[in-house]
Amino acid sequence: MALEVFNLAKKYHVAFLEQRVLEHVLQAISVSNVFHALKVSTTMLELTPMIPICWKIIEDRTSEVLQYHVESIDQHQLLRILEREQLNIEEVTLFQLIIK
Repeated sequence: MALEVFNLAKKYHVAFLEQRVLEHVLQAISVSNVFHALKVSTTMLELTPMIPICWKIIEDRTSEVLQYHVESIDQHQLLRILEREQLNIEEVTLFQLIIK
């Protein structure tokens, strides 16, 4: 919903609303929607400030993110996560989640 409002604000040049929606979206990123937010932020230039926030959540809460998304994560997303330098998960736990 917020992204639709953001697109309409952008389309009709309502800069104040565009900024407020962006602030809301940035604050609303969580474990449950981090992959969707990351995907959207890489496709819309205006949403690139979301990228480091998404990666920070993934790195700081790796175990929670993977447990929440274990059924829906694809190989590409998993490889992007595994390429990160700092993940907050033990290797054994990571292995167990991946082989499920």
